[in-house]
Amino acid sequence: MLVLIVGGLVTTYLALSLLSEKFGYGGDIWQGLGVLRKEAPSHFHMIFDESNPYYKDLPGLSVLVGGMWINNLAYWGCNQYITQRALGRT
Repeated sequence: MLVLIVGGLVTTYLALSLLSEKFGYGGDIWQGLGVLRKEAPSHFHMIFDESNPYYKDLPGLSVLVGGMWINNLAYWGCNQYITQRALGRT
């Protein structure tokens, strides 16, 4: 798990620094994040309000907060295969 977290952080750092270098800001990752937010602002809006035409097509906050944990509990806690693999590692 530690390798996945460190790898994800390193990949994010490299991607943002390369993006900021491409747009002429040097290797500043905060400038890279600013460029990303300016050039692709729609990618940062995961939950739509009711005025959006795609509001009915995508899950809202109630699914993310209320329903996802039930699905995750069923998979990670009640799946015999996953439970045996986790207990077999200890």
